Parts: sequence; C-alpha cells; structure tokens
Amino acid sequence: MESQVLPVTKGWPSLFLKWLLAVSYSIGHAASTAGLCMVCTLLLVPVVVLGHNTQFLIVPVAVSLAASVFAAYRQQSLWHVEQRNQENRSTEARFQALFDQASDAIFLLGADGNYLMVNQEAARLLGYTVDELVGMYYLHNVAESERAQAENALLAIRRGETLSPQERTLVRKDGSEIPVEISVSAVRDAQGELMFIQSTARDLTGRRQAEMQRLDLEVTHARMETLRRFIGEASHDLRTPIAVINTSLYLLRKKLPPEFSSSRHIDAMEAQTKNMVRILDNLGRLYDLDEADTPFSFGYVNLNTLVNRLLEQCEPLAQEKNLTLRARLAPGKVFVRADDVQLTRAVQNLVMNAINYTLDGGQVTVSVNASGSRALLEVRDTGIGISVENLPYIFDRFYRADTARPIHQGGLGLGLTITRKIIEIHGGTIEVESQPGQGSSFRILLPLPEKQPVGEQFI
Repeated sequence: MESQVLPVTKGWPSLFLKWLLAVSYSIGHAASTAGLCMVCTLLLVPVVVLGHNTQFLIVPVAVSLAASVFAAYRQQSLWHVEQRNQENRSTEARFQALFDQASDAIFLLGADGNYLMVNQEAARLLGYTVDELVGMYYLHNVAESERAQAENALLAIRRGETLSPQERTLVRKDGSEIPVEISVSAVRDAQGELMFIQSTARDLTGRRQAEMQRLDLEVTHARMETLRRFIGEASHDLRTPIAVINTSLYLLRKKLPPEFSSSRHIDAMEAQTKNMVRILDNLGRLYDLDEADTPFSFGYVNLNTLVNRLLEQCEPLAQEKNLTLRARLAPGKVFVRADDVQLTRAVQNLVMNAINYTLDGGQVTVSVNASGSRALLEVRDTGIGISVENLPYIFDRFYRADTARPIHQGGLGLGLTITRKIIEIHGGTIEVESQPGQGSSFRILLPLPEKQPVGEQFI
C-alpha cells in the first residue's frame, strides 16, 4: 500500500525559509543554555506545523542540531581560553610585583647581551630608569678594566657552563663606580635552547664599608695593645734611674754648703723628678686599668667625707695661688658603693686640674648632692676654661690642648683619662661644661644604693 502524504498548509515553503533563518541566527548566538533551548524550540516548530509527515526535514534538522552542538562547544572553549588568560594575567602581575620588589638587582639579557627586562632595584643601582636600561648592551655598565672578564663570562654561559658568583665593578649613569656581587645563569627551554640569561647583582658598598671599619678597629686595637705594653714596660724601667736622680739630689744638698744647698737649680731638678714620678705613676695606673689588673675594693663611701678629706689635702696648694676652696655638701650623708682609694684619686685629678688652671685669686667649689637614683659630685672653677674645639677630646689619652693642658704644667694628658676610666668602672658617668675665660664644671654621676646604710661604722 502506498503511503499517504498529508496536505501541507498553503505557503509552507515561505514559512520554512523563515524558520531556517531563525535557527541559523540562534545557532550563531547560542552563548548559553538559554540559546540552546531556543534552538531546540525552533526545531520543533515544523513538527507541530507539518504533523508527522516530516521526512523532508531530516537533513536540515540534523544540520541544525550539529551546528548547535558546535556552537555550544565553541562558546565553552572560548570561556576556558578567557579563564586561562585571566589566570595568566594574574600570574604575570604577581611575578612583576615580586620582580620589582626584589632586594637584589635583577637583569634579564638576551643572547646578544642586551637587557630584555630589569627590575626597579637594578634601575636604582645604576641610576637609570627601567625604560632607559631596556635594550642597552650590558658591557656599557661594566667598568672598562673588567669588560674582558665580563664578556668571557657571558660566552661561558652561552656554552652551558656554570659560573660561581663573582665580584664586579659596575658604572652608574653619572660615571661613579659601585662594587657588586654578580650571579649569572642561563634559562633554557625543554629542547635546551637558550631563552635568556638571568643576572642578579647585590650592592657590596655597605659590606665594604663594614670591612674597612673592622680593619680600622683591628689596627687601632693593635696599636693600643702595643702602646699599653710600651707604657707598662717604660713606667717600670724608668723608675730606677729617677730614683737614682732623687737620691743624688738629696746627697748633693747634704754635701753642699748652706748657701748653695737651696740653689734654685737644685729646686728645679727636684721638682722635675717629682713630676716624672707622677707621670710614671699615671702611666702605670692607666696600664693597670686597661688590663684590669687594678684591684677594686668596693664598700660604702660617704661623698661628704671624701670631699672634706680631699680639700684638706689640697688646701696648701690652693693657698700658694691665693685660691678659695669651697665645699657645698649635701645635708646628712650621701653613700655610694665605691672603692674609696680609687674614687678619691678620680676626684683629686679634677680638683688638682681646677687649681692648676685657675688664675690667682680665683675660686674652686666642690659640691655634693643626691637626686633620684644618682649622686652628683661637681667640681667647678673660675679658671681659663676649655675651647669648644678641644672639649670633645679632653678625656682622650695623651691629648693636650694649648689652653686646657699647658705644656709648662707638665704631664702627658692622662689625668682625665684615668678619672673617666675609674668612674666608668664604678658604673657612673662624667660630664663637662666649659667656656674659655669663664671656667669649667666637671660633674660625676654615680648610682645610689637602693638603701642608704645606717650604723656607727658608716661615717
């Protein structure tokens, strides 16, 4: 039996063409699941219109379905590509941030030796901008005396050799030179072909300065050690001849007639030998302090008592110069933990300096006070003062200033050095203020014990 074909609505060819155009348009814009639904809906229209007699639509329907699937796959692929591009851009941004924030200078060079990429530290190190460096030949920034070595290193890297870090001298844009430590390595692809050369440079300026300072300290320490040994040996060896001179002068006075025994020449010789003995004492004392050979016996010392006792000893010398010695003591008692002998020596150096450098008719005042956790002992005079230029150096050993330490007074300039050393061993500090022609003020600050001692044995 022949199959019966149902009649088709009049004008269906025109409708079919419109439907086909709609399907094609939807396929071209099937960017989502909604687009695919639209395609499927449009494909059902002929079935509804034509009923079950749709044999002639098999080919266009199959084509439409295949086109729809292809469009969906194409859109999905585009989405994945965009995702990968976003990830690549994010990775590149992180790499660029790390690249620019690196503490070392980083240079990426092509096989021809030109800069492909540099970070901010590299630009700062060489004094250029990043744009100025990109494309520049690397030897332009190498010191002329080291260019042959740098070129050989680049050739070795191209051949696949591995180089250890080397020190180089780079030339900045302004022509100044800067020492660096450079590491160079090659970056190759999976086939072993050279992609680019990576070089990192670390500024050695700070390290070089630290090394120079260390060497200077070592040299200074060696010099001071030699000087200390000389001081210790000289102060010991010179005592014997000075003792012989003193004995000879004593015997000479005994044998000379009375009219000659008081000769000013003999007086001068005796004064100078005493001065030499004092110098040797200071040399030996400083040597012992440096070597920590001086024993310190710490106990409670009343600063008021120390000052009274010291001023009584210095009163005859002050009277010879018509000076006024004055004590301003704290009320009650001010005790510190100290070695009485050593602390007395430190204060005595200050009082003797004040007497020696104060003109006749002047005044020297020694005061004691306690404030908070510290005791203050001040020696103030109305003497010649110390110039601003000399003030920072007066505690340095062997330092002599024309106004602060006149040569006719004798000495090697060790008194203040010894004083500061003793005060520091006691955990204290010493300060000075002075103006030429108006006098000087030396202040010793010592820590107070947590509790002041009580009892008859503490006077």
